[in-house]
Amino acid sequence: MKKRILTLILAVISIFSFSIFSACGKDRDNDTGDLEKEISLGTQESEGLLYEPVKDTNTCIVRGINNCRDKKIVIPKEIVTGATVVGIAPSAFINCIDIVSIVIPETVLIIGDRAFEGCYKLLEVYNYSQSLDIKKGDIENGYVGFYAEDVYTAENESKLFKNSKGDILYKKDGKKTLISAGETAENVNISKVDYIGNYAFYKNEKIKSVTISNGVEKIGDKAFEFCSNLNSIKLASSITKIGSEAFSYCKNLESIVFEDESELKTIGANAFSGNILLKNITLPSKLENIGTMAFASCYNLEKIEIPSSVKIISSSAFFDCLGLESIFYKGTEEQFSAIEINVSAIPSITSVYYYSNEKPLTDGNYWHYENGEITIWQSAKM
Repeated sequence: MKKRILTLILAVISIFSFSIFSACGKDRDNDTGDLEKEISLGTQESEGLLYEPVKDTNTCIVRGINNCRDKKIVIPKEIVTGATVVGIAPSAFINCIDIVSIVIPETVLIIGDRAFEGCYKLLEVYNYSQSLDIKKGDIENGYVGFYAEDVYTAENESKLFKNSKGDILYKKDGKKTLISAGETAENVNISKVDYIGNYAFYKNEKIKSVTISNGVEKIGDKAFEFCSNLNSIKLASSITKIGSEAFSYCKNLESIVFEDESELKTIGANAFSGNILLKNITLPSKLENIGTMAFASCYNLEKIEIPSSVKIISSSAFFDCLGLESIFYKGTEEQFSAIEINVSAIPSITSVYYYSNEKPLTDGNYWHYENGEITIWQSAKM
């Protein structure tokens, strides 16, 4: 019998020629209360998913997310028509980046290619099917386990929870990661978490300013990418790493402020690329690694202060920064020469100036602070 059903499912997945129907969704009440309260994501079966019948059987497959807005997808064993759910179609949930958890019932026998590809926040998988061998980091079974931190085959206490604002968090080894932002205001203050996860605020067009408070250690990849109205960010001193593309293509971003005594060591690839309104940046004093294309295509960037702690400036770090006239390095020329700098990292139009507290006795590119402002030393002969 199982073999017959599998054959039929494969036929449906390859042909896609049958009628489609969906279960109706319903409104869910928002929780209220203390933001510190850990609220379960629940076990209620998801409604609003799109299903497709398997011809000549009383079975169906999940075709897509349709109007379901659940961040934890609980696939039912059986839908309202009485049809048993036996599969998940190819690309059914592709690029559904808001899904954080999925429950696969014992009735599911097959998952189509790429069904969960691009579900970057899908950290938790409950697999109750004896027919599926789902492993963490594996692209098999439609990528369902590829992004997972946890894959369970039996009931287990979830590490995911939400607060009263609707934020979804993941807690492991005493550390909290903000996985998915709930309702956001224009001015966002992020606190009481250790990490900001990948894609946490991705394409959020509401926020205009972000303040990240002390205690946050890392900002994940694409955490704020394409936040088109984001104008200013203030980064806590506790942050040690900014992930790849974390703030890229925030087209209205004008101000980046690093708190004093910043512990930041790494700025990831493309972290601030495509931010066309940025003009001046002062990088923090303990920074070591500026990633590939970290500030690429910041067309209006005019000057940047780089600390003497920097060890690596990767390829195309300032690619296409057409207005970058000056880099003010907070060390000597000898120290700058010791940095591992990719040949394409700094534009040919850019002049590098080296810090000197006293007026140099020889000509060269030197600078100092005067009344708190960057001032270039005039020629030693003057």
